[in-house]
Amino acid sequence: MQIRSLLSIASLLFLLISMPLQAAVDCMADQEKTLPEVMQCLSNQIQQLAGENKRLQTDVVNLQSNVQKITSENQNLQTEVANLRRENKRLQNDVTKLTDAVQVAKNGNVGIGTTTPGAKLDVNGDLLLTNNSYNRLRVTDTDDDAQIEFVKASNGKKAGAIQFNGWGAQDLYETDGLFFSSRTNNSNSYIYDMVLTEQGNVGIGTTNPEVKLDIKGNAPKLRIWGQRGDDKATLQLREHNNAYGFDLFYNGLSDNNFYIEAFNGGHSMGKHLTIARQTGNVGIGTTKPQYKLDVKGTIRGQNVSPSDQRLKRNIHAISNALAKVTQLHGVSFNWKDNSQNQTTQIGLIAQEVEPIFPELVSTDNEGYKSIAYGKLTVILIEAIKDLQRQVAALKAQ
Repeated sequence: MQIRSLLSIASLLFLLISMPLQAAVDCMADQEKTLPEVMQCLSNQIQQLAGENKRLQTDVVNLQSNVQKITSENQNLQTEVANLRRENKRLQNDVTKLTDAVQVAKNGNVGIGTTTPGAKLDVNGDLLLTNNSYNRLRVTDTDDDAQIEFVKASNGKKAGAIQFNGWGAQDLYETDGLFFSSRTNNSNSYIYDMVLTEQGNVGIGTTNPEVKLDIKGNAPKLRIWGQRGDDKATLQLREHNNAYGFDLFYNGLSDNNFYIEAFNGGHSMGKHLTIARQTGNVGIGTTKPQYKLDVKGTIRGQNVSPSDQRLKRNIHAISNALAKVTQLHGVSFNWKDNSQNQTTQIGLIAQEVEPIFPELVSTDNEGYKSIAYGKLTVILIEAIKDLQRQVAALKAQ
């Protein structure tokens, strides 16, 4: 019994040593408690203290983890601060460069590439406008007379200008529009050689164009060039829908000919007129004229040929006209070329006429012969006169 009591007392002393003093005092404050009850109270207090200690250890671990996170965040913040400092330094350098590049004068003039701007915006260098949709450079003047001026950097002299004139008849020019110049007169004022009016008319050599393209000057020229390797040039005269009209076309690549080609409903109606560059031959209805005027088809007109005696020399009378005419043979025929008139024709055979009247026959470069039927009239006149003399002689017998 004494040993058990001693063991209880020893256990009690261990519990008292293992727990805070206030907790032990609270358990032994009640004098009516038995020793086992006091020991049970002390054991409960120790268990509570053990649980609290475990929670505190967990909090300590969490606190250490948070401290590590804060330390890492602090390092990241220090890195960000270092980056911001470097970016700030770069921006300061850019601002310094921009300040050196762009100068703003006291009068409000802005200079880019120059320290002495002489206008509201004075740029010494290239000006590039970039935008995803469209670019715009706006120049506005209170008196509706804005101007973009180009000046030579070497000597400061005027080199050209683009001016908008919005005053119409009240200003120097009678037209509202854009005026273009690349030269000046003796007083250093611009001479405007081209204008684009508000009506869409373009004037070259005139500041008051009356049509869509109005060109004036001393023997002015309008030049349309083809590209090397494809030397073709076309001037189109078409209706509003581009389906009807004419093309004036020069083909310098293959045949060196000039054509006037007709279009109807967007389809070519053929090259109605051809001028051969090398020979000067003109073809109507044919693209290969063999004569100065080569007509494929029927012609009509009033033909007048010069016949003044003062224009002629070596004048001789035609002799034996009747005898020669009687050697000719009139024939009827049809052309072999299906594109020619296929009705029955009448005429002479050039190869038969040539030995008798060589003056009436001509031969082209391909050896084909033609007859100047109009000149037969003169021969027929003389033949009739020969026949009349024969008739008169017979009557005299």
